[in-house]
Amino acid sequence: MSSTPSIPARDQHAELMALLTSAPLGVALFDREHRYVSINEALAAINGLPIQAHIGQRIEDLLPANATAVVPVIDAVFCDGEGVTNLEVTGETPLQPGVTRNWLTGFYPVRDDAGHVTAVGAWVTEITDRKAAEQALRRSEQDFRATFDNAAVGIAHVGLDGRWLSLNDRLCDITGYRRDELLAMTFQDITHPDDLAADLEQARRLARGELDTYSMEKRYLRKDGQETWINLTVSARRDAAGQPLYYISIVEDIQARKRAEQALQDALQASQTGTFRWDIQTNRLDWDEALDRLFGLRPGESVHDFAAFLARVHPDDRAGVVERCDRCREHGADFAMEFRVVWPDGREHWLYDRGRTFLDAAGRPAYMTGACVDITERKWADQALRQADRQKDEFLATLAHELRNPLAPMRSALEGLRSGRLDTGRSERALAVMDRQLRHLVRLVDDLLDVSRISSGKIELRCQTLDLAEVVEQAAELARPLIEAADQQMQVALPDAPMWVHGDLTRLAQVVGNLLNNASKYTPAGGHITVSACALPDEAVIEIRDSGMGLAPDMLERIFELFVQAEDARLQAQGGLGIGLSLVKRLVELHGGVVQAASSGLGQGSCFTLRLPLAGAAAPVPLVAAPAPAMASVQKGGCRVLVIDDNVDGAEALQALLDMLGQQTHVAHDGEQALRMVADFRPQIVLCDIGLPGMNGYEVARRLRSEPGTAQALLVALTGWGSNEDRRKSLAVGFDVHLTKPVELSALEALLARAGCGSAPGA
Repeated sequence: MSSTPSIPARDQHAELMALLTSAPLGVALFDREHRYVSINEALAAINGLPIQAHIGQRIEDLLPANATAVVPVIDAVFCDGEGVTNLEVTGETPLQPGVTRNWLTGFYPVRDDAGHVTAVGAWVTEITDRKAAEQALRRSEQDFRATFDNAAVGIAHVGLDGRWLSLNDRLCDITGYRRDELLAMTFQDITHPDDLAADLEQARRLARGELDTYSMEKRYLRKDGQETWINLTVSARRDAAGQPLYYISIVEDIQARKRAEQALQDALQASQTGTFRWDIQTNRLDWDEALDRLFGLRPGESVHDFAAFLARVHPDDRAGVVERCDRCREHGADFAMEFRVVWPDGREHWLYDRGRTFLDAAGRPAYMTGACVDITERKWADQALRQADRQKDEFLATLAHELRNPLAPMRSALEGLRSGRLDTGRSERALAVMDRQLRHLVRLVDDLLDVSRISSGKIELRCQTLDLAEVVEQAAELARPLIEAADQQMQVALPDAPMWVHGDLTRLAQVVGNLLNNASKYTPAGGHITVSACALPDEAVIEIRDSGMGLAPDMLERIFELFVQAEDARLQAQGGLGIGLSLVKRLVELHGGVVQAASSGLGQGSCFTLRLPLAGAAAPVPLVAAPAPAMASVQKGGCRVLVIDDNVDGAEALQALLDMLGQQTHVAHDGEQALRMVADFRPQIVLCDIGLPGMNGYEVARRLRSEPGTAQALLVALTGWGSNEDRRKSLAVGFDVHLTKPVELSALEALLARAGCGSAPGA
């Protein structure tokens, strides 16, 4: 360390030293090498070092963090002789290393008698706390401005006269005005006229000091002319004397909430929901007009007494309602119950009531609020669903019964034939039994499929102009063997003049046949069935009467529902699935007609009346089959027929039948096997199942059509799928004919004739 420098002008120096010692600020003298010449206690304390540790030391060595800012200033004062005041310096000292501190400093020249600058004096005062306070204030102002400008609600300062003084962007969004436009207006200018008086009154009370703040919901008129709902909260900024300076307004956009509230009210009304409040301690009951409607009351007829409410509850449900209400009253339980109410006109309605119990300060049940909804339609639907479920179970049981009935005689006849001990007559009767029962099974399946097609809208009517009398006559003749076998008599009375209707021959014959079969089923031996028809001005009427077991009054409409049968009829009739009359009704309605049932009661017989619109005079359409198309020349010795079916029994049975008819028959059980056989066998007729393993029947048909040897063959789809869509798909891929299983022998013979395949000798 170098020795302490000597400074001229001893008198001036002594005077400065006295000043240094007594100064309340930190004071020091520096020589040209930036060494401390002298320092007072105040500055030594700021630096955190004793006075002697400073003397003769360069500031760069003692306070390197501060030297960067101070040394250039000292040099400038020595050079220019000009002082520097109010210089802020930031750094750190040994007293608090690592802590940033702030000082306000000044530097001045110290001159000798000749006016030369011999030293530089410095004064220092600590301003760290002041700087921290200034920074905190700036941050607070910035935070306030950021909050003000970016708040999710509108914020404004409003003059006592209503003029906007300052406002944020959100308020501009809510009102639709620009900031400069609002600053030229008052809040009165954009407040809805119906809300202005209440707002002004609250503002006056706030200004007089009667309120600390006020809140209200009101409407603004936006710049685009639309009304928008806001929630306004206002307070006042006051001076030291408590006088108001301006208002502070917080504006919350509640337009969406108001719309939701209105939507809720509309929904409650549309959903037949009412709300109520029950004061448990006074037994007072209040509810809205929607609940009036649920009780069958006119608006304003609300009951306000708990006893009056109970009087409107169905007597059978009243005890349950009282028991649950007592639980709410005594234990604070919530309420949830379905019950019936009786309207003034005597009608019953089902309600679902749900309420929440609230307690007072002492923990006692005080009141309940809740909602009530009309569930009458749901209850009816539940009842209908349960009824449908019962009918479904009954149908499945009946279906099992109906399937077993024909299978039993078929099995017996089959066992007799298998035994080989039946003579010719008994064998023929056994075959007749099997044929009848098989036809019965087919009819059951066809009826089920028809109901399904009608229900799904997939049935197609092939309508033409028909003489309905001829349809009835032919249907009656087809049903006569069944009726005579049941030892019943049938009389048919038809008009001589035609009754022209526009309809599907097959379906209308099915309708009349079902009604006749139904009449025969429920008529005992020795009974009578009468069929009559007549033409009215606009409609044809058919009546089918029987002397059978009749219908109870409650069954006259239900008898046409799917799977419905009268209980007595189920036990006494000759079987059935309960779908025949439903099928009749649906087919008649598809023809634009109606069918009705009438009966004087059980044991009094029944009458079914069918009405169809007349089509007017028209040329007759023959109901006999059209002449068969010209057949190909008959090929002696039969044709080559390929049967493709994965059902081995079915395929072999069909092969045996074709062989019996004198055809050359091969069998394949999948598509790949069939395609391998056609090259050598070159079939003229292919009977192909659709649901084959691997390659399905549609793909087989496409491949066969692409093969030269089978391109012209007669392709027949023989399948259990028989809807119109199934037929369309079969024809689209190349099948010529679509037949459903089981195939009739007559249909098989027609196919052979179409292909020109004759029967072999002896066949």
